[in-house]
Amino acid sequence: MLGATKGRMIRCTVPGLTPKSSGDLAHTGPSRSRQRLHDQRLLELVSRVKCSPSDEADRNEHEFNLCELEIVLKSGERQTVRVAYHRGHFKNPMTDAEMQEKFRSMAQKHLSVDRLDNLLRLLWALETQPQVGTLIAATRT
Repeated sequence: MLGATKGRMIRCTVPGLTPKSSGDLAHTGPSRSRQRLHDQRLLELVSRVKCSPSDEADRNEHEFNLCELEIVLKSGERQTVRVAYHRGHFKNPMTDAEMQEKFRSMAQKHLSVDRLDNLLRLLWALETQPQVGTLIAATRT
């Protein structure tokens, strides 16, 4: 499963991963820009990433959300990190600041800074909003 390509290899296991989806992992996601898709250094690194299904993760998917990252260094030494509960899982919750930062990074593509600030203000005071229409109106572009 692990082979050395130019001296290093990265392997990750993802529950429910299929061979088709594993090949797509390096090329999808909201943070990818056209420029990064043609960055030769990034493409060279991505070519050394191997994602594989994990029987252990699939067996335990209802108990925890296992993610394992293994890196093989040029020396052949392997370093592994396992995370049972990803950041944002209810057993490993994000802080308010992390949630707000993530929300801003995703919403800034659709809303001006002023509108985004207003929407966040409304969301943080959601329990006090007399009508949901105010919140919905703040999301419209």
